[in-house]
Amino acid sequence: MEFWIVGQIIIDVVLLLLFLYLIRTIKHLSSGNISGKTVGKLRELMEPLLRDAKKAANEFESQLKEKHRIIRKLNEHLDDRIISLNLLLNRAELYIEEFQEKDKKNPPKPHVVDQQKEIITLAQKGLDSEGIARELSISVGEVELVLDLKKKFLQMETENHLP
Repeated sequence: MEFWIVGQIIIDVVLLLLFLYLIRTIKHLSSGNISGKTVGKLRELMEPLLRDAKKAANEFESQLKEKHRIIRKLNEHLDDRIISLNLLLNRAELYIEEFQEKDKKNPPKPHVVDQQKEIITLAQKGLDSEGIARELSISVGEVELVLDLKKKFLQMETENHLP
């Protein structure tokens, strides 16, 4: 687009310089011994050139106005998109902060194997299922399941070792 604008400007400048040169030449010729008939013919030749130059300049101006309108419209659309993106980013940041605060309040749960070991250790210390559940902040059903499985594994081990 910039290439065409620069091209149009260069053409207009060249036409303007050509026009000025022709006017200067006409003045120089008219001051000499050239007949009025030659000057009239020269003016007749210049008139269509001037009309075409004016028409090209008007077209160029209208094209520039159209391009400026399009650029303004694109800038407005781009501004709307930027505002929307900023709003989305702000929302995302709020959600991230909210999620991080929840993470701080609820520490991550230990790995299942570690939790099972803790349940068995607390049971060996003499705590009942409800006490273990309270201590580890898990359900009583989970505690009982782990303890029952531990008992069954122990039974299987003792049965397999008997001759």
